[in-house]
Amino acid sequence: MIKILPGFTLPKLFKSAFEYGLHTHVFYIVQSRHKGESNTMSHIVQIQTEVRDPVAVSSACSRLSLPAPTQRTVRLFNGEVSGLAVELPGWRYPVVCQLASGQLQYDNYEGRWGDQAHLNKFVQIYCVEKAKLEARKAGHCINERTLQDGSILIQVQVNS
Repeated sequence: MIKILPGFTLPKLFKSAFEYGLHTHVFYIVQSRHKGESNTMSHIVQIQTEVRDPVAVSSACSRLSLPAPTQRTVRLFNGEVSGLAVELPGWRYPVVCQLASGQLQYDNYEGRWGDQAHLNKFVQIYCVEKAKLEARKAGHCINERTLQDGSILIQVQVNS
């Protein structure tokens, strides 16, 4: 679900990025320049994450110093699943990204077979990497900063 404050609209860049799913840990401040004026428009967005981009998955793994993801069939405790497998530190089973549906399949036995914080961090960094890919594809400049609470601030300079 996307929440937009009344009177605000999202630039095309973010509409495109949202189709691939971003995460609530990501905050956006969009700066746009029109005819020499500088306006700052802030968006805080809450949506359901879907992991669909293999390049962003690979970038997130690299950034977190995880092994490169591999396309394979994985045996979890309750059965087999196929997709892009990501090995998280200390997890008994990998997380499987089913890119067509955007869903993540995993079994961490309520934290006994893997710390949920590692999955949360992976999803957060996936979202950041996906947003950066979309912004760069649209020709925009990006600044990124990690805040004290662990949230990540992304500033996208939109020039028109």
